[in-house]
Amino acid sequence: MGFRRQTYYTRKRGHRPEVAGEELAAVLRRACAEHPYWGFWKIFHWLRRKPAHTFNHKRMYRIWKREGLNLRCPPKRKRIHRKYHALLLAPEGINEGWAMDYGVSDWVVGPSQKSVRVINIMDEGSRRAL
Repeated sequence: MGFRRQTYYTRKRGHRPEVAGEELAAVLRRACAEHPYWGFWKIFHWLRRKPAHTFNHKRMYRIWKREGLNLRCPPKRKRIHRKYHALLLAPEGINEGWAMDYGVSDWVVGPSQKSVRVINIMDEGSRRAL
């Protein structure tokens, strides 16, 4: 083949990508613990500004996925807790409750080109509109 058999079966001593990958994984885990709501690209650019971390984004993303850092949950929204929830009762029959709403539309076709106001009145029991 043109090169020695020893070269084919043994690896060079200086280059160990798995060691650099473990170092990068530790750096990514530390950055995610420090900034839990940041995504990949924000952490990537934050680490790239530091002089000690000059990693390729493809390599960093491969380790990011391997460590499971892309599966973090988004922050949950706060729920509105109402104290008067038991007082809000839905009507049981027709004509017991009515809802009213105004709507303004600018999508008017015609020579005057005026906006139109529409009132919606709905029966809450039957869900029928007037």
